[in-house]
Amino acid sequence: MRDTVGSVIVKALALLAIAGGVGAVDSIVRPVVVRLPDAPAGPVAPAGGAASTASATPAAGGAEAGATPGAEAPATPGAEASATQVPASTPAADAALDPATFGRMLTVPQARVLYEQGAFFVDGRVRAEFDAGRIPGALHATPAMLLDGTSPDVLALPRELPVVIYCGGGDCTDSENIAIVLTQAGFTRLFILKDGYPGWKDAGLPVEEPASGGEGASGGARESGGAQ
Repeated sequence: MRDTVGSVIVKALALLAIAGGVGAVDSIVRPVVVRLPDAPAGPVAPAGGAASTASATPAAGGAEAGATPGAEAPATPGAEASATQVPASTPAADAALDPATFGRMLTVPQARVLYEQGAFFVDGRVRAEFDAGRIPGALHATPAMLLDGTSPDVLALPRELPVVIYCGGGDCTDSENIAIVLTQAGFTRLFILKDGYPGWKDAGLPVEEPASGGEGASGGARESGGAQ
């Protein structure tokens, strides 16, 4: 019995020795490969490296690499001003102030052109308004004065020279009535300042008014305003 147990133990130890030897030989022939855990997924760098790709691909619009996305190119000084600059004079504006293009009814700027060229002016308002203030050098004549011949200085003007007639502007029709009378008298270059004396004065153009002493047309007068 004891021999049998000993024989079994010897055989078991022999088998363990043989198994250990086989395992050692197998590990030498096939080395054990240890695998590390997979790395977290991340951006894949383009072939050639990020730096080479950035330098090889130009930014939109030809900007150099490294420019801030969306940054605008600096504006050229004075570019905006030159783009929006309005010319001081235009052909249309020049034509509007050409006496050759004037119609019967004048704007204040057109009347000013004729005033500066020495045209005659006739004030058709009543005497009190004329004495209170008028365009410098204007002659006084109402339609009634022309019809009864009490305004000889106006009727004595050269018929071929320009004459600008004005009254109170707005609904005032005295200037039109004066133009009718002067046309019948042979005047050929008659104009009407449609805004009248108020429009002329409001534009800051020269006016002739009584002196501070309160004297009327027969006394001292002063000129105020000036060409703008």
